[in-house]
Amino acid sequence: SSFTSSSRGGFARNNAISSDNATTTSSFDDELMGGGGEDTPPQRQQQQKRLEFVRLQEVSSENTIEKAIARLRETIESECGRTSSGSAAGSSKSGMLRFRCFVPRDANALQFLSSMNKGTKTTTPNEKERDENRLERWTNTTPRFYFSPRSPPPKPVRQEKREEEEEMKRGGGGGSEEGKEVNEEFAKDTRGAMAAIGASCLWTSTIPSSNGIDDDDSLLTKRRLRAVREFLKVSKNVKAFGAGRFDPSFISHSVAAEVDSNKWECFGSRYVFIPIVDVSESISCGEVGVNISWDDNGIVNDGSCAKTLDEAVKKCLKCLESIEASLKASAKEVKTAATTTTTRTPSTNNSSKRVSPDEETWQNVVSGTIEKMNALGENEEDDIKLLLGTSFDEDAFAEAPMGSAERLRSALKNMGRRSGINADESILDVFENLVSKNRDDSEIENEENTGVTLQELPDDDSPRESDDDDDDDDDAIERTENASGKRSLRKVVLARKTTLDVSEFVSECELIESLQRRDPDAYQFILTHPSGTSFIGSSPERLFKSNITSRSVESEAVAGTRPRGSDPGEDAALAYDMLLSEKEHEEFAIVREDVRKSLAKIARDGDSGVFKELEKGILRHVSVQHLYARFRAKIDEQVDESDVISALHPTPAVCGYPRDLAMQTVRKSETFDRGLYAGPLGWIDSEGAEFCVAIRSALLSNGDNGDNKVADLFAGVGVVKAANAKSEWQELNLKTKPMEALLLQNNIRNIKALAYFPNNPNARAAYALVDELVLNGVQLFCIAPGSRSTPLALAAENHPSAKVVVCIDERSLGFYALGFGKGAGKPCAIIVSSGTAVANLLPSFVEAHESQTPAIYLTADRPQELRDTGANQTIDQIDIFQNFRRYFVDAPVPGDLQTNDEQVQTFRNIARVAYGKSTDVAHPGPVHVNLPFREPLGPRQKIENNVNNSDGASEKMSLATMESIKEEVKKVRGDTISDDSLEIQDFSVFESAANQMKESKRGVLIIGGSANPKDALMSAMAAKVLGWAVLADVTSGLRVGVNGSPTDLNVVKCYDYLLCSAEAVERFSPDCIVQLGSRIVSKRLCKFVDDAAAADNVSYIVVDPSPRNFDPSHVVSHRIQCSRDVFASAILSNASKKPLSMMMPCVM
Repeated sequence: SSFTSSSRGGFARNNAISSDNATTTSSFDDELMGGGGEDTPPQRQQQQKRLEFVRLQEVSSENTIEKAIARLRETIESECGRTSSGSAAGSSKSGMLRFRCFVPRDANALQFLSSMNKGTKTTTPNEKERDENRLERWTNTTPRFYFSPRSPPPKPVRQEKREEEEEMKRGGGGGSEEGKEVNEEFAKDTRGAMAAIGASCLWTSTIPSSNGIDDDDSLLTKRRLRAVREFLKVSKNVKAFGAGRFDPSFISHSVAAEVDSNKWECFGSRYVFIPIVDVSESISCGEVGVNISWDDNGIVNDGSCAKTLDEAVKKCLKCLESIEASLKASAKEVKTAATTTTTRTPSTNNSSKRVSPDEETWQNVVSGTIEKMNALGENEEDDIKLLLGTSFDEDAFAEAPMGSAERLRSALKNMGRRSGINADESILDVFENLVSKNRDDSEIENEENTGVTLQELPDDDSPRESDDDDDDDDDAIERTENASGKRSLRKVVLARKTTLDVSEFVSECELIESLQRRDPDAYQFILTHPSGTSFIGSSPERLFKSNITSRSVESEAVAGTRPRGSDPGEDAALAYDMLLSEKEHEEFAIVREDVRKSLAKIARDGDSGVFKELEKGILRHVSVQHLYARFRAKIDEQVDESDVISALHPTPAVCGYPRDLAMQTVRKSETFDRGLYAGPLGWIDSEGAEFCVAIRSALLSNGDNGDNKVADLFAGVGVVKAANAKSEWQELNLKTKPMEALLLQNNIRNIKALAYFPNNPNARAAYALVDELVLNGVQLFCIAPGSRSTPLALAAENHPSAKVVVCIDERSLGFYALGFGKGAGKPCAIIVSSGTAVANLLPSFVEAHESQTPAIYLTADRPQELRDTGANQTIDQIDIFQNFRRYFVDAPVPGDLQTNDEQVQTFRNIARVAYGKSTDVAHPGPVHVNLPFREPLGPRQKIENNVNNSDGASEKMSLATMESIKEEVKKVRGDTISDDSLEIQDFSVFESAANQMKESKRGVLIIGGSANPKDALMSAMAAKVLGWAVLADVTSGLRVGVNGSPTDLNVVKCYDYLLCSAEAVERFSPDCIVQLGSRIVSKRLCKFVDDAAAADNVSYIVVDPSPRNFDPSHVVSHRIQCSRDVFASAILSNASKKPLSMMMPCVM
């Protein structure tokens, strides 16, 4: 098949595109055709023409990313393998093809990238020479990129609705319902992570060893942005990923050694690429895409990487084949590791830690900078204070009655509420006394005498009818001049580099996965160069997010730092301390006002067009919390993302204020190259862009001897005149702590408190169990505290990749875990103590059984010698859930087994079996692992084993359990349980049902719920093949739509109400009913099905992988036991004999 028109749509000339409105070019593109605009080199102007050929093609959905990759490769080989010069695509000089395949919503981009790394990453050049195939796979699948958007930021405390109303009054469509929908859509965050592999197009530059870089060679220019978007218009889901340097002109200005810059040399001043393969997550379903681009006028590192279609197809197929080979190699390594016991050796040496600058040099530099700032004149100081206000929000008094004795307390509460803080009265007592000491009593009682405060600032809290002082205040922050007219430095951000020698392979993906689980409220990112150098990070700060449709840009200000508290009370106290700190407020206000003014430069209505969604709040992360503000602005048609980046980067949060003076100070003070640290990093698509500020980051590169890797960790702090050099040094330690702690552990999967790990059999066994559960896919551990379960609780809490939820009520905890399992489609672990705590889990256990929801229950218990002896908190909990569980094991007592290796391997095997049984595709559900522990239960007692405390019977039972577990592991690792799909168990039943479906003229498809995320996508695939009316249950996952619009599936809306009508039920009389899944929630739908199936000549076909019988009315005519993806593929195959989609659908 060649690129010619066909019944399937075919490839046509003149940009014929099949979906996604790809014919629409970006409205940011003011000149896609013709000249290149500002100072564009003549040799590059040819790049800015329209592509001659653009097409998007969708292939049938698959239930895993691996199968999607194989499907896409087969399709491309078929469609593109025999192109001819006379075909539409083959004769085009430039073009962009995209093939896409939808996958279930649980598709994990980071796990996919991690599997790729395991299959292609090498540790030494010698290994590369020994394994040429692995090196080739690495070359074909780099560069790589991963980007995870953070959780939604804090909700606005004070929305400026009146400003929005004024905007609507001014016209421009702002007051229309359509405009409101656009704003609401822009505010939504799908939170979908993205992974990218290979470069279909690449825009980068090289860093010469001398003469520096052109100061204007930033991440994006208008010409470059137009060129990028020309390739992106094929689909809104195609993105260009990349990053830019903090200071492109670093080499020509800095005193740092060129050796340091060589580490960043591979990325150039910018590194932007459109991938060959991309994987994107979504709340409805994921998408795997393959991009093929070519341009015979392309320039190296400035556009498409291929000159012809044939060249592009070959490059693409090499990439796909290498991905498949890497995934197979990774799976083989995982399977080998599952059957062996590995010895973990330290990956780093604490003595190899180096910091630049050292603490003494740092204090000298910071102290000298502070002295210069303190030289400000009095007039300038007053102007700055007038603009920035004070840390205490005087508007908090507005809601408190004048003269009230509780006025200060009420103001503190208002201030905390507006910032999202809930504090106890005891904490408010402390800060009430603190504020009282620093304020005159007359200021509290006299509303007219509040000093220089935020009330005097322009439009800080709410819009005003008139604001004549705006210009004066704007001038104040722009001039920052003292009496002599010389501008002065108000703030500078100085950074530190921490270098660690990593003696063995460190996985970037596992590092980011651990940071992501601990801190989902941050951006996580990985940018890997073909040379092997990787830039990774976990940043809390957004630079901007843009949307073309609404012409909107969002940005924010983040500054000030305090650690997180050990409990909610301490956390609130630290937040209040930051809110009331003059030093933190000055630093924050400088950043906030500069971001506001920067947005005003590009806003449609200037300063009045910038809306403050949140004036001052708290942004919390895993180990730190910051002061936070958020802005939004409308922009004109001629403004694009290159203007936004130019206006905002670098912000005072990473550079200082004024920008030029701060940049000069950074260049003179820092003795290392920041590279991509603190630069813009993110993505661009045809409808907008999102960039974070790449802070809290690290550069992983090869060491000097080639046998090790070097990790350079970067962090910075804002220095203002009220700063303290020692405190700022401590803040740097706080910011690098999460990533440094991961790198300095024995291994990323070993516990933080290693002191008890080798000395206590309970701790050793518990950690092996928890670690193996994490490796298999368990992310969440729900803990109900208790003494006997101490080893399990400590193992989960100290595991770097485990997320822990604590609740004292076991019954509530069980249902929380049940809800997680239903939503995520995979199990979490529930940890409880012994005795009646186990009995409290019965309701949630039964619900998990009935709903076929995977869950792993870990119950602590007494050892055998204390059972049936009247010991406290001891009941007979052996197989207590026997009528409802999928699997039960009474684990050996840690210490009964003779060697540590036997003990560790046995508990890892238990975890593998428990996870495999719980997620069995044919019958998922809850499993029960009973874990007896002997005292001492604490982690630090130096005991090799406690066999002497046991009797002979216990030891014999433990050995017998170990042998039975070995047999179960073989079953779980076999084909019957570990496969993703369950094949049709009785093909004769399917053939009979298929004949009934083909003969049907009024068929209806009913889609039930499932705990497996892939089932919704596979059900949609079956619905498209059948073409029947679809009645989607509320738990089906199809009510919100998958892989596009739900209207493609003939979904009957509000059928529960329609079935109330006898007339509708009579008209809606199917002759064939196919039900995917056994459980239906709607009582009316169940009655309708029972009544319809009871009629003569009506076939009722139920498809479900479970062996259980779900037929209370005894009306099922055909029961097909298989998974939904197998059923969808089977009817698609049968459709070739007589197309099922040609059957007459049942219409309501």
